[in-house]
Amino acid sequence: MNEEIIERFNIEGRVIKISGSGAATVIEIFFPYTKEAITNISEGAFLALENVRSKADKKIFSLVNIVSYDIFHSGLTDLDPTKVPFPATVVEVASRAFKELVEGNPEKISLAGIKVRCILSGYEIVDDQKRTVNPSTEKPLIGSEVFHPTAFILNKIFNRGLNIESGAIEIGDYHHGLDKIRILLEPNDLIHHHIGVFASTGAGKSFLISNLLKETLSKGKRAIIFDTVPEFPALLFDVIYDYVMNRNNDYKIALIFRDKQDILAVSSGEELLKRINIPEPLREKYHDKMLKVFEQLRWQREPIPKIMLPLLTSSEIINMVNYSMSIKRLPQAETVAQTIEYFIEDRYPDAIFAGNVKDLKNFVSDYKNINDILNFIQGERDTIGDDKNITYKFYESTYQLLLHKSDQRNLILTDYIKEINNQHLDKNQVIEPRDLVRPLLDGDMKLHIVISDISDDTKHLMSNAISNAFNLQKGKANNSLMFVVDEAHNFASIDPSPSSKAIEKLAREGRKYKLGLCLASQRCTYMNTSVMAQLKTYFISNLRMKTDRDRIRQIFDINSEILDSSVNLGGKDWYLVSEKATGLKNTPIKIRVFDVNERIESIINS
Repeated sequence: MNEEIIERFNIEGRVIKISGSGAATVIEIFFPYTKEAITNISEGAFLALENVRSKADKKIFSLVNIVSYDIFHSGLTDLDPTKVPFPATVVEVASRAFKELVEGNPEKISLAGIKVRCILSGYEIVDDQKRTVNPSTEKPLIGSEVFHPTAFILNKIFNRGLNIESGAIEIGDYHHGLDKIRILLEPNDLIHHHIGVFASTGAGKSFLISNLLKETLSKGKRAIIFDTVPEFPALLFDVIYDYVMNRNNDYKIALIFRDKQDILAVSSGEELLKRINIPEPLREKYHDKMLKVFEQLRWQREPIPKIMLPLLTSSEIINMVNYSMSIKRLPQAETVAQTIEYFIEDRYPDAIFAGNVKDLKNFVSDYKNINDILNFIQGERDTIGDDKNITYKFYESTYQLLLHKSDQRNLILTDYIKEINNQHLDKNQVIEPRDLVRPLLDGDMKLHIVISDISDDTKHLMSNAISNAFNLQKGKANNSLMFVVDEAHNFASIDPSPSSKAIEKLAREGRKYKLGLCLASQRCTYMNTSVMAQLKTYFISNLRMKTDRDRIRQIFDINSEILDSSVNLGGKDWYLVSEKATGLKNTPIKIRVFDVNERIESIINS
């Protein structure tokens, strides 16, 4: 027996007006006010309206999204207490209206009503044997009755036969009146086609991402997060707990610190707990339990907190040389930059460099001497032999730049090694830049949380990590890896920074190498447009700046009215737009994601 695709409201609603065309079409609907009607009407909800291609023997219904609604009482429509002769009349009518709305018979058609404003979702449902769902922008008929799409048809549209057993992940629910329809996503489609999470500060971007990460990790996916707050060690505390206390290797994790001051946090659970931001509901209540877990992190067979040594990398040197030469704006400068880049890529791909730093070999053994590159540059310079030649001068300036950078970095490395020895860290608590992605792609690590800032050093590090990932995945790509970038407008910006160029390459080419991207930002206006155009899944909530909403509308072709309504979203409510992950092209689904605090509390109290 075929499932029903629509169901009636208990009281009749009708289409009263249709205006505009295409994506700008607006449908207005009238309902008499009832409790049942108002329960099922909310921004983002779907309704079904018979459309112009519908026939008596084969009904076809356009799906529409509710953008907004207003409750009104006709007895009050033209009463303005500042203008009418008897203001007491307004009070009397308003009092009757209140009693009617609150105490009236919900089956009784009254003077109160609900005016609903909708837009086309881009899909229609057909009452045939297959319960077909088609892309469509057909308008409904004026005067057509308003129906609910049933939970069956919405589940078919949203989830396309996905189930948890076959590898889908669950991130939240669509609220269908008083019922819920869970939202399932295929993780490969989600990760490899890239994700954007856009909302104002405090709207819950990191909470949403932590849910996505928990779910995808449970399906065998891997991730690296550049955490600028830092907050993900707390928002993924259940992952840490499960790995440390329950030996669950699906959640094998490392927290990677990069500042010399954080060496203390790597050596002390109490200092580590102070270093991270913990949600208010968890901070005091679970301080002792969190501390107990964090104190065990360094005593794992594979210690979880690590400090990364600030070694120079091949890509950082190339980026530095290219930038310094690009501002010269002369062909000779470009030649110098290309010559040095080709030399490094040919002789030292994915290498790390240092000078003479005491005790460095106790922690890193396969680094190269920076003098190898300096000697090459010096040789190219001396081959020209004319210190008045412009190319000679460019080689000389590059030599001095790298020499200064190397000397500066060696001093920093010396301070790091001294503090590491003072805190008695073991060798396996110290890593180098290539260890950011190598254990994730060639080893058994599942998640790296990199405690970051928004400095140029972080941009170089991000560029290096992405470059290493491409090189490691060439010809094999056994494991997938998602790069999660917080405050993405700083790293995937309009300005051509090293990280922006690397992220753009990842966005364009990553899918072929099983490399994915998740960018979170409150100011997508400042982001690289080429990167945004490659994001196939968007989560949008409470995006206050109109310029940011306009940027998303232009790139993703989402109706401006429903984007504007995102300003009213809060808490755990989001619009999800994803043709790849949901099958609905440019059609927002309003979802409520799971509560992160509840998720974490459930494992702490287990």
